[in-house]
Amino acid sequence: MDKKLSKLLNELYQLDPSLKAHDSLLRSVLGEILASRPEAQMDPAFYRDLRETLLSRIRERAEAQDSGFTTPRFSLFSRLAFPRLAYAFSGLAVVTGIAVLAHGLVPSSGLNIARIEPSAFGTLTFQSNGGEKGGGLGGGGETLWLPEVRTNYAFHYTGEALAGMDSVEVLKRVVPANAVKVKLDFDALDLDSLGQMEAAYTNLQPADGDGYTVNYDPNSKSISLNEFHTSSPECPWGLCTDWDTSALTVENVPSDEELIAVSDAFFEEIGLDRSTLTTPYVNDYFIGEGSEVDYILSVTYPFEMDGKPVYTSWGGQAGVTVSIDAHRMKVIGANWIYASQNFESSSYPGASAEEVLAMAGQGGVTPAQWENPTEVVNLDLGTPTLIYSQIQNYTEFGTYNDLYAPAYLFPILNDTEDLYYGDFIVVPLVEELVMNSPPNILY
Repeated sequence: MDKKLSKLLNELYQLDPSLKAHDSLLRSVLGEILASRPEAQMDPAFYRDLRETLLSRIRERAEAQDSGFTTPRFSLFSRLAFPRLAYAFSGLAVVTGIAVLAHGLVPSSGLNIARIEPSAFGTLTFQSNGGEKGGGLGGGGETLWLPEVRTNYAFHYTGEALAGMDSVEVLKRVVPANAVKVKLDFDALDLDSLGQMEAAYTNLQPADGDGYTVNYDPNSKSISLNEFHTSSPECPWGLCTDWDTSALTVENVPSDEELIAVSDAFFEEIGLDRSTLTTPYVNDYFIGEGSEVDYILSVTYPFEMDGKPVYTSWGGQAGVTVSIDAHRMKVIGANWIYASQNFESSSYPGASAEEVLAMAGQGGVTPAQWENPTEVVNLDLGTPTLIYSQIQNYTEFGTYNDLYAPAYLFPILNDTEDLYYGDFIVVPLVEELVMNSPPNILY
């Protein structure tokens, strides 16, 4: 191994003599890599790709140090990003090794990430009856109703060869207990005598009756805003208004630019941190010419982490959604605004390529399948891209934590008639999630 290490370092220094300044770091890191994968093939293309990767990470480290931060520790290495290296290391993350010198993850794309011990978030699960019969079609073991057509979907991978992961970094959003600061004083009792308290599912409303309610969910660490309507004896639910709620015609739908301008102005007004949000888009609610359109339209600002988009486990893109009253051109609600950009990162064993493809073949995370289908539709999956998957990790107490795991996003290639409900299949790259997510069997 010493000869391989010396050969690799000499080649790297010939390609870029400036790398000699990092000799001790490179020897430590590359020694670890070669010890893990002694069968790696050393060819010119391998050195060239590795050099580019190392230079990129060293530049990032220098920039981070200039800003007062430490080096990122990042293990989302994939064949899609560095094909030759992935084949050589079979999924070992070069950048994870490079960051051996780092004390923790640092702000990246607006995120503040602190590295903690492996598997720190406990068992990773989905709330599901995966592998069990169910689906709400019967009770007490009795089948009440079955649709005449029962369709199962089988997915076949047709893309390029994939690499699995030795380990991946799972992120968890962290918010202090006093994320919602509310001072409560009671004459009837001494609240302090009950010990330390924290807000749970907090609901705030404007004192003057004009503005927005604020709802805080401590599980997802998210905030939602909704236009406030004052209640009265004549209108107990606060929804009695003379506002126009009629449907729009296609010709009267505001342009995307107008709707996005309304939501942008609202974000400016409330001082929303948009550092982790990307280019917004208007959700298309209407189909065809001459159809009616609901007067409430929505704009989505996709969420990203470390420059990678975030998707839900069922294939939808995660982000902040803003609802707009198109008649008044006013924001009436905003959901999935996260209360913090602080995260903890913990490593978990990664899934192999075979495990990933097996899960993709069944439709991703806990899909529903009929025990006795009347037809099976075969669909093709293309080469995936690397994303983060948002996972609701449920606890034994019925609460959950939103976690973010590296995942592959597989595009469905041949669903020309929109037979399947989505356009993508999401497969997390955490072995535990892949192996413990059997399909939900409908009977």
